[in-house]
Amino acid sequence: MATSILIIAHAPLASALKDCAAHVYGYDPHSLDCLIAVDVSADADPAAVADSISAKLASNLPERNSTLILTDVIGASPANIAEKLLRHADTVLITGVNLPMVLTAVCHRHKAFDQLCALVKEAGAFGITLRKSV
Repeated sequence: MATSILIIAHAPLASALKDCAAHVYGYDPHSLDCLIAVDVSADADPAAVADSISAKLASNLPERNSTLILTDVIGASPANIAEKLLRHADTVLITGVNLPMVLTAVCHRHKAFDQLCALVKEAGAFGITLRKSV
């Protein structure tokens, strides 16, 4: 059973990250079945967006037993929406989403949930480097 992976970010980042994952994993037609992207527009009603996502998660509970939420900036509207979703059982939120995190989540979606979350957090940190000219 695969974990649901939900990206909630400022528009158009969530969809762009999902599109990038589709580019990388395009050879596997089922790889993105677990990935949902929610772009939060500047004028979005956070409560309405949270309720909409919550209903979608509740309808998926029989199929999936855990949800990993990835969001961009802690304290911003997408992260605040994601915080409201933590009331669902077996749901984890990781902030600071980047492409290595998304690719790792999709690649390892069938692993144990705790292990998946640790791998995704680690991928996010390792995906950031600082290089200087010589």
